[in-house]
Amino acid sequence: MKRPDQNLPARKEQLRVAFLAGTLAQGGAEKQMAYMAEALCKYGAAVEVFTLTRDGFFDEWLQNRSVVPQWVGRFSNPALRVARLAHALKRFRPQFLQAGHTYMSAYAAMLSRMGHGIGIGAVRTNLANLRNLHSRLTIRLLMSTPALITNSEQTRSGLLANRLASADCIHVIPNAIDICEWSRIVNRQRKNANGVVTALFLGRLIPSKRVDRFVHAVALARREVRQLIGIVAGDGPERCNAERLARGLGLSDRELIFVGHAENPKQVLAKADLLVFTSDDKEGSPNSILESMAAGLPVITTPCGNAACLIDPGVTGFVSDFDEISVAEKMKLLARSPELRSEMGEAGLQRATQHYGTNQLAPRLIAVYRAIASTRSDIALKRVLEIS
Repeated sequence: MKRPDQNLPARKEQLRVAFLAGTLAQGGAEKQMAYMAEALCKYGAAVEVFTLTRDGFFDEWLQNRSVVPQWVGRFSNPALRVARLAHALKRFRPQFLQAGHTYMSAYAAMLSRMGHGIGIGAVRTNLANLRNLHSRLTIRLLMSTPALITNSEQTRSGLLANRLASADCIHVIPNAIDICEWSRIVNRQRKNANGVVTALFLGRLIPSKRVDRFVHAVALARREVRQLIGIVAGDGPERCNAERLARGLGLSDRELIFVGHAENPKQVLAKADLLVFTSDDKEGSPNSILESMAAGLPVITTPCGNAACLIDPGVTGFVSDFDEISVAEKMKLLARSPELRSEMGEAGLQRATQHYGTNQLAPRLIAVYRAIASTRSDIALKRVLEIS
């Protein structure tokens, strides 16, 4: 990882975008930021990523794509971090300063006011969860960048309804997925000699993900469909409770399997026949749903966050209510019909390809940058973005 003072100024007439990351760990926000950085590089922009933590999963991923993240987290004091970032940004001179995480929007706002580029905040969760995580004053700070990017129309509507931002400064860029990377899983045979059908829970085991709802649903569905089994791929504070609940409901280790953290989600998706997403309404736009669609799996999801809009209900999967009975009913439908699973899985792959491929990221980002630049009198920026 290179130091900020090793960075050299980019060419004057080149689009320059700086991303601010709290971490480069193996998470959804980090993945989407990495996809954006890669897409802009392919477009021909100069891209730098500044991160508060070292050696995360996407550090090497970005380096393999010629974006070397710069560590600026030597100090824990936010004011000193701002000063460190300001020093690095002075050398890079980005036109746009884009937050990769919601909480990094505060840094983007402050640095933008200091003249280090047009700040673009990130809103990667819904309004209810935003209020649960931050005070009203903090939310106002996070929303104070000149522009905001969110990944769902629902979040945009919530921000507008609560007057946290104006309509012309909120832009929607849906989460993206690398179709080629994930669709390779589709080609494998999903038939088992003994007819077993595997329902997958994929995610962190934290209260809002409601793994308990999944466990209950598996137990209910298995009363009528004995060939159905469940896999829980993930780890977290709710794991012990979930394992205890499974034992209490009479589910054996073969009927509900806890495999722990999925270092490589493709491996667990390759073993699954359907994804079940059971979260409460504290989500943004779940990456695991897009990954499953790209892998050719039908999806059952609660109407949390933007999840119901990612799928096409009745075509690529089902939207259940926020209860285990509704989830179990949908699981039984899919478990009983290999034809329905195949049809929905194929339709999901087509939908992911048409609407959420990473090849659409650069055009969407450039459209946002142009919309922002069109409201300003910066002739040089308009020339870079080819605005007449």
